[in-house]
Amino acid sequence: IVLKDKTSFLNVKHNRAEVTYSTEQEILSVAAIDTNSLKSGFEECSHGYFYKIVYPVKNAQNELLGVVEFTFTIENILEDMKNHYGYEMAFLYQRKESAETDKLYKLLYSTSADIFTNFAKNLNIKSITEYQKVYYGVSALNFYDMKNNFQIIVLSDITELMQVEKEYIRNLITIFLFVAVAVIVLLFYIINYYLQKIKAKEQETLEKTEELYFKSRHNHLTSLPSMSVLNEKMNISEDYTVIMLDMDNIAIYNTTYGNEIVDMFIKKAALCLQNNLPSNAALYHLRADEFVIILSKPTKSQARDLAYQIKSYFENTPLQVKSITTHINFSFGISQFSTSSKLNAFTKANIALVEAKHRGRSLILEFEASMSDFSSYTQLAHSIELLQKYIEEDRLVPFYQAIVDTKTQQIVKYEVLARIKDGDRFLSPHEFLRAVELTGLMTAITKQMIQKSFIYFAGTNINFSINITKNDFLEKNLIKFLEYKCQIYNIKPEQVTLEILENIALEGNAQEIIDQITVLANAGYIIAIDDFGVESSNISRLSDLNANFIKIDGSFIKDIDVNKKHYKIVESLVYMAKKLDIKVIAEYVHSESVYNVVKELDIDYSQGFYFSEPKIGIDGL
Repeated sequence: IVLKDKTSFLNVKHNRAEVTYSTEQEILSVAAIDTNSLKSGFEECSHGYFYKIVYPVKNAQNELLGVVEFTFTIENILEDMKNHYGYEMAFLYQRKESAETDKLYKLLYSTSADIFTNFAKNLNIKSITEYQKVYYGVSALNFYDMKNNFQIIVLSDITELMQVEKEYIRNLITIFLFVAVAVIVLLFYIINYYLQKIKAKEQETLEKTEELYFKSRHNHLTSLPSMSVLNEKMNISEDYTVIMLDMDNIAIYNTTYGNEIVDMFIKKAALCLQNNLPSNAALYHLRADEFVIILSKPTKSQARDLAYQIKSYFENTPLQVKSITTHINFSFGISQFSTSSKLNAFTKANIALVEAKHRGRSLILEFEASMSDFSSYTQLAHSIELLQKYIEEDRLVPFYQAIVDTKTQQIVKYEVLARIKDGDRFLSPHEFLRAVELTGLMTAITKQMIQKSFIYFAGTNINFSINITKNDFLEKNLIKFLEYKCQIYNIKPEQVTLEILENIALEGNAQEIIDQITVLANAGYIIAIDDFGVESSNISRLSDLNANFIKIDGSFIKDIDVNKKHYKIVESLVYMAKKLDIKVIAEYVHSESVYNVVKELDIDYSQGFYFSEPKIGIDGL
């Protein structure tokens, strides 16, 4: 009981009274005295938090005498709570309405066990508070049988639950970190896997590029340096002698033994040549049976002496392949480099070699200005030098001429035609045909046309055709070269038509070429026989060449509207081709009258100036 003067304090507990004189912590009592009204709430005492209801006490004159404090502690109801709920709880009471003190006292102390049967069924934690390292879940329960006069605040000890939750969170974090690390490791391995694949692909591409580069500069049969390497050598050196060798009677060997055996003899001959060369000599393999020896800084008679030494060696040393033994003979042409001559040493050695073969073969001749037909050789040499210069300076330019459906005149494909840029002019390689054949540069021209046209048509669905020569097949790397370029530039083989001359099937190594054509046809490339109808055309040979198209030579087409003989020839060719289910293309359609005849003969496709001239580019591409 706190008196009105706020200084006297009587603590009544368990039928014992203790008098104290401190009201420092009796905030609610002081407030009740000051306001002459009931107060309730939490207060901190030396033993913890308690809920208090402070009730004013008045005399008959309604004068305030003091207040009575009702302090509710955990001990009052803890045992009943444990029995009812099975775990410890602390109950704090908040007064909502005024009530008589004796009823309140009776409620708490006399019938406390009955309270718990009327609690709300669901305990919803509203918030969490922490006191002295113990976590409590704070919830509010309504006391219904007292008409909601009291609201009971429940502090549930959830320290263990919080620890479980913290442990759960720690476990979640651990699992998350483990999964994150696993994902990172997995991503690392995936990225590393694809990086390795990319690296392997790059390595494969590099190896293919190096392989193609090597093959473009070396003979496929002997792996000796080829013409392109020889040209570089002659451009950087000024003190050398050229010895050109050519096997005699190679055509007879091909007919007698076949291509495979002859190739073996050539490989053995190349090995023998290498083994008989001095240290200042380098051997080059230009074509099937043609070799060149370059002597750097030779002595005066070294070239001639070496030629006789080689000639004597092969005359006295038979070569054996399988069960076949034979002697190989060579013809020789020799030339010394000279700064005063308009002809390079290679050209002069070639002139001497041609002269040696003309005089009877197996001869050794040094170049002389008096050799037969020197003026034509001079002109040829000039053409060779020009052609080599044009190729080195990358002056080869692809032109494109449309091939149309004869009935609809819609463009179905383009033929790629090589041109050489000479100032403001564009020259045809046919103007250098002899130089091309002599130097073996045709394969270089073909590969440049493939490279540049594939770049031009990369990623499109446009069909186009490229001219392929016998020498391109004899290089024996055409198939891999085309396969690699298709892969690099996203060109489908079905887009590419390979135009070949029919006469390649008449050569001694025809079967070797036909086998390559078969591989290309099976890969999806379209095969067209160019200039069909000239020389020894044979319609039955078309099946051997896997022909999808024939291109009737322009000499028959250009005057078909006035030349009855040519009309009959073309009519017969078209009839036989259709019987074999082979499409026909008419070249050199240059006028409306020619076009009308071509259409009348039901020729499938047409090409010529009437539709389109060769152009440096295609409209819209």
